[in-house]
Amino acid sequence: MSRMPNAVSSIDIRQYGFVAPTDKDFKPLDDEIQRTHDFADLQRNDFHVKVTLLSPNTLVVYRTRGPAGELRSNTLSMEALFFDCQTGKLKHRESWPVRRRNRMTDFQETEGRIFAVDADHFLVHANNRLLLYGSRFVLLKELALDELAMGPSTSATWAVQVAVGGKRLFLRTEILGTYGYQWRDAYTLASVDVVPAPPPLDIAADHPVLPRETGYYIQQQRNLQPYPPDSGATISCEPNECRSQGISGLPLSEGRVLISSKQRAAVYTSEGQLIWHRETDANTGLRMIGRSLNGRTFVTVWKGSQGEFDGVSLSNEDPTAFVYDLESGKRRLTATVPMGWDYGFSLSPDGMLFTILHGTTVDTFQCNRP
Repeated sequence: MSRMPNAVSSIDIRQYGFVAPTDKDFKPLDDEIQRTHDFADLQRNDFHVKVTLLSPNTLVVYRTRGPAGELRSNTLSMEALFFDCQTGKLKHRESWPVRRRNRMTDFQETEGRIFAVDADHFLVHANNRLLLYGSRFVLLKELALDELAMGPSTSATWAVQVAVGGKRLFLRTEILGTYGYQWRDAYTLASVDVVPAPPPLDIAADHPVLPRETGYYIQQQRNLQPYPPDSGATISCEPNECRSQGISGLPLSEGRVLISSKQRAAVYTSEGQLIWHRETDANTGLRMIGRSLNGRTFVTVWKGSQGEFDGVSLSNEDPTAFVYDLESGKRRLTATVPMGWDYGFSLSPDGMLFTILHGTTVDTFQCNRP
């Protein structure tokens, strides 16, 4: 099923050497698993292509590969293609050496990732360094994370989150089971005091810490718990709804937060007031959420069978993306595209464009004005 509006631009990334991996590419990995039986090690590999809208004019498509395009190698590089959003023309190409990741989720580690920040700048996390670039692809600042580690730097794992607005960075580090947090300025990469970091104790590795204007949410199973405790209300979903899958949370502008559970997407104020929600009666398989950098536009993506979301029939094969305006709650875009080996999406910082990577195609759409 395809429910796709007219694209502003459409890019076939195979023209630039970004082809989907084949069984032959995976065979060395399969052989290694048969030898070591280390399935956890396989999950830390970084096979998929990613996409990020960096500005209203530029999007980046990137992946991590070995020197000869191998999925896994002792020497890895992150290859990035920068395109004009409107024309689909290649603007710039660059690569950076990267380390092999130690963790699977981006809440735990962001080595080999690219982020949009304020003023059309972008941030690269590569080889345990943060590299800040301007809109003309000129390196502006660099921060060596190894120098910040309070312990053996070779054992440190770093994760970056860009706070709503794109002016501040929230860094999480893990060293031998000990966790630390700090704020950095997105323009200078210098340390800044914003809100005291949450306590490093009693926060498991799989509990994301979500920064917001007045503190943090610590995500635990079906709850978003505020920190400091008096900075807001605990937000929960019903056990029958969340079951064992829990919730996904994402801070939005003005202290609001988007949460997604198995059959519901909802927006709450920091005081716990429900201000927007949509439900589905489908048997859902895939659910994902995202937001624009300014936090005023959000997206929820669903895949499921025998049901609808917001009046739209869902597909069990192809995901459907729903883009909404935060203030009005109105839907700005609906797009269902074929599911490929690679699937990803991104909103532009101002929320006016939405890009979907599906297979080896990158489509960019204009969002309706709210």
